[in-house]
Amino acid sequence: MARVTAPTRPPYTAGMAGVSFAAVPAEEGFTGRAVVFGFHQSAQDRTNVALYNPGAEPVSVSVTLHSGTSEARVVLSEKEDLAGYGWKQFTFPAGRTLPIDQGFVRIERISKTGVYGAYGVVNDNDTNDGSFIPAVAEDETRTSWMIPVMVDSSAYRSELTLANAGDVNATFTLQYLDSVTRSGLPLSATLSLPARRQVIVPDVFDLFRSGPSGGEILTSAGTLRVQADEEKVRGTFAGVRVLTRQERGRFGVFAPAFSPASADASQGFLWGLRADVQTRSNVAILNANASTGETITLQLQVFDGARGRPAGAPLTVTLAPGQWAQPDGFFARSGATRGDVRIVRVSGTGPWWAYGIVNDGSAPGEGTGDGSFVPIAFTGAPAPLPEGAWGETGVRMWVDESGVAIETDCTHGKIAGPIFLDAQGRFSAEGTYSFEGGPTPEGGYPVHRVVYSGLVEKGQMTLTIRFVMLSASQDVRLTATQGVSPQLNKCL
Repeated sequence: MARVTAPTRPPYTAGMAGVSFAAVPAEEGFTGRAVVFGFHQSAQDRTNVALYNPGAEPVSVSVTLHSGTSEARVVLSEKEDLAGYGWKQFTFPAGRTLPIDQGFVRIERISKTGVYGAYGVVNDNDTNDGSFIPAVAEDETRTSWMIPVMVDSSAYRSELTLANAGDVNATFTLQYLDSVTRSGLPLSATLSLPARRQVIVPDVFDLFRSGPSGGEILTSAGTLRVQADEEKVRGTFAGVRVLTRQERGRFGVFAPAFSPASADASQGFLWGLRADVQTRSNVAILNANASTGETITLQLQVFDGARGRPAGAPLTVTLAPGQWAQPDGFFARSGATRGDVRIVRVSGTGPWWAYGIVNDGSAPGEGTGDGSFVPIAFTGAPAPLPEGAWGETGVRMWVDESGVAIETDCTHGKIAGPIFLDAQGRFSAEGTYSFEGGPTPEGGYPVHRVVYSGLVEKGQMTLTIRFVMLSASQDVRLTATQGVSPQLNKCL
């Protein structure tokens, strides 16, 4: 992923505005028709559309802008030749006035061979802040989408883009679940779209409000499920741009919809997050199950990009169906200035999703606050700490799905929750540790908060225990072998 930024200019807030671009596999791309939705031009916005060739073989395409409200169209290029790894951007306005203020761009390969890719960037005319919109295949069929977040507050609004580029009229049911008030009661609305049409709703929450707006706006954030009443509608699109509310000099970030059917995974990563004097990163997770689905529990672990090690303790979050959560300051608390977040589904079944936002400014209110969207990358399966007995002389441990129980001759400790290893066999976790000896005091031995750091190699575990509150205490270091369960000589 690359994040392109530029400094803002007076009279707008000093800082950076930017947009992130996810990588695509080399040599892979579209061979048929593709569509870039969300094109619109106004006094506030402009949209650029770019083509690229991800392969070495040349490719030729035609490019047509279609109105979202009528049958009008403008041929932008009858034949656009892209050399190997070539790139071309259509910048608007391009020295002429287009008769279309909102719509979508259709790209079609006209050469016999070659592949191509495409995307759009919606820019604010004052700040130049951009929102990245990837192209989608026109023949893709889908009946349901999940938009990972919408925000409604005195500072932000959410702009919905909903399109139907196919040849059949479609009706969409929108269901929003607020995860801030956590009322548990979804709000519903219906939108009908004729074939080959697109609608851009400046504030999607207006669809759910029962009366005229104008009073105080209470903060709301959550997920939006979009369901087509017709089966397998072709050439459709949904996405939300979260924007600051001021009339001029806005900043925003685009959140594309995803298919819940493609998000039933056991592990994923958020790459390229930062927390330094210029930048902060938010991490958000959601349960993409329908209201009749299961609760899901996710475990989040930061990895320090400078050291390649787990940073801070993992965080476990349980989400009801449709629920969204953004743990406050989670990445910053790890102490990593740059790194990644691994997310593992600990319990429950069904789809879930996550994303990160890299924001300008080290704290809210600093810099522009502009965000770049980082979608989750699902990859592989997590490696749990092998269950069963671990031990050495004077040390005995038991590992199961509930965590790790630790006992030595004169101490005992506990790590709650499942433990997952990174690619090098390392893990980090919070837990408790107690020193024993003498008569057991009323209420038990004092319990100390600790951070466990472990390394597992070829059936051998090295465990370092660092005390959180006892700054003068030295770390405790234990070793254990898988499958060993020794007798202990307990302190009297």
